[in-house]
Amino acid sequence: MDETEVLCTNIGIMVNGELKCLGSLQHLKSKYGEGYTLLVKIKFSDSNEDSNREKVNKFTSFILNEFRPSILKESRDGFVNIHINDNSTALLSNLFSSVENCKQRFEIEYYVVTQTKLEQIFLNFASKQIDPESRVLKSRGLFGTCCSEKKKDKKEDGDFKIIDDILNF
Repeated sequence: MDETEVLCTNIGIMVNGELKCLGSLQHLKSKYGEGYTLLVKIKFSDSNEDSNREKVNKFTSFILNEFRPSILKESRDGFVNIHINDNSTALLSNLFSSVENCKQRFEIEYYVVTQTKLEQIFLNFASKQIDPESRVLKSRGLFGTCCSEKKKDKKEDGDFKIIDDILNF
């Protein structure tokens, strides 16, 4: 996916043989992305581990309360990864302002704000893909209204019993 982001001006994503989206990388991230990721490195003092943990917890609580809905993805060794589920550009301004204002208070060494990766957008579309076997069954007419009457009449027939087993699985 990284090559696609660098080399392509327009990107299309197909699901089940249908083109679901087409546009520039920024267009796809803005329309189908799921917010922003905030990565922060908080400076640790060598002496007091409890103080370090408390500093990270206070920063995390501050961001989670300030920007809702947001989720703590990871917190380890002074690195904090928070996902903010809001795709608006107005949020970006507030996020940068808040982090800059609390930089000294929480001893933030550096921070990075990124959009959803193209790979995540692709995976979201791919999760909606239908299993190839069920597509074959649909194309043969084994699901749908045409068979519902036959199933009522021939409930004991072997083919329809198999379909019932598949549907009830």
